[in-house]
Amino acid sequence: MKRLNVLYFIVMILLLALPAVSMPLFTNADSTENRELSPFPQLRKADGSLNTGYMEEFDLWIDDHIGFRTVLAEANSILQTALFRQSSEESVIVGSDGWLFYADTEADYLNVATLSRRNIRNMVRTLEMMQNYTEKQGASFVFTVVPNKNTLYPDAMPFYYRPLSADGNLELLEQALADSDVNYVSLKSVFSEQDEILYQKQDSHWDYRGALLAYQAITGRLADRDQKRSLTFDDLSFTERKDWNADLAAMLYSHQAKPDTQYYPDYAFHYAVLSHETAPDALFLEMENKDRPEESSLVMFRDSFCNAMQVFLAENYGHTVLTRSYPYPMDYIDAYHADTCILEIVERNLDNLVKKAPVMPAEKVKADVNAAALYGDEFAVYAAEQDGYAHIYGTIQEEYLGEAYQAYILTKHGDAVTAYEAFPIYEQELLHTDTQGDNGFSAYISESEWEEAEAYAVLIASGQNHYVSQFFLTDSIAVSP
Repeated sequence: MKRLNVLYFIVMILLLALPAVSMPLFTNADSTENRELSPFPQLRKADGSLNTGYMEEFDLWIDDHIGFRTVLAEANSILQTALFRQSSEESVIVGSDGWLFYADTEADYLNVATLSRRNIRNMVRTLEMMQNYTEKQGASFVFTVVPNKNTLYPDAMPFYYRPLSADGNLELLEQALADSDVNYVSLKSVFSEQDEILYQKQDSHWDYRGALLAYQAITGRLADRDQKRSLTFDDLSFTERKDWNADLAAMLYSHQAKPDTQYYPDYAFHYAVLSHETAPDALFLEMENKDRPEESSLVMFRDSFCNAMQVFLAENYGHTVLTRSYPYPMDYIDAYHADTCILEIVERNLDNLVKKAPVMPAEKVKADVNAAALYGDEFAVYAAEQDGYAHIYGTIQEEYLGEAYQAYILTKHGDAVTAYEAFPIYEQELLHTDTQGDNGFSAYISESEWEEAEAYAVLIASGQNHYVSQFFLTDSIAVSP
């Protein structure tokens, strides 16, 4: 018995020591995390002084490089999911029957409106301005929101997730869009009418069948409104294969993730990729289909949901440009002679529409300059040069704003005053703040027009109230804070 105890003791010591003694066999390549692993610490800093944080850095290095780290982490994820239906990865929610959800959709699922009603109004005005600009370029505009997976399939979410109110960001936006002229396609309504499940269980996106449904809804709206004839892909069949590398499964299970089911279209596509980048999620993609009318040209501002939809779009148009650039470069419409512009965004990223103003020349408008003058801290105004534009942005104190407002940049040359409408956008990144405000303005004025101005001011119209800042000399404009 004594020998068995000693043997047991030795085996346990060896097992406990195995991860540490095996560390030389493991490299950073063993990790699939989207971050750099901690480097081995140095006793002295670059300036020769003693590294007082050596032990803390050494602990971090041990945590990142311990032997079998990835294997143990994967085993932990599998056990937690199988036994407790809990996720070991904070980016993933484990649902029922093998369903996984992106954790960033939690607030939307609970109907927690993270955007203020004024931000919703600002968003609608921004979309109206984008549509007006597009139509003045002779192109058609359509906007659509891709619903989160748990918005469409709530029954697969954990039972303890319960919506806290009736309206979240998407619901409030759709209500506001109903009173606007924005050409909007409600994919939430389109998908809610389908009996088939068109999103993947272990991926955050729709499958190719869902992508086709979205394509048909968008191009169908363009056909109804602008008589644009599109390929419909009616009666298209699909081949089912369980070979898809699902993004949520990879986050949770790493190397142990099993392929998800995908439905591939049975169709011989004719389009060709012209751009240097060819990956479906590339920042910029350019395609052409010589079998389609040469004058049919698309510019689309998209996200990862377009990865599956782009095959149908590229097949439909003679020329297709897809971009993930942000802020949205609206001048692409003119540069690529587009006759159609699509703005697609997933529900969980709706706040992007109020974080950065689209890049396009501000429209000259008629504005009332007989306004109450404000001085001091009521306005914060900044300007910067950017790609041939003067970018004017800033904030006004909220006490002067109602639920909706319009913002204008006034430029003065002699006695002549020109007004440009600004986006009601709070430039959070440029203003270096942690919260998303709803009291901002942002406009791009062409550099040539800006150079002609001697001074400029900001005009805010909110209901019957108008406020104007003092005029600033253009040769002494402020820079980013």
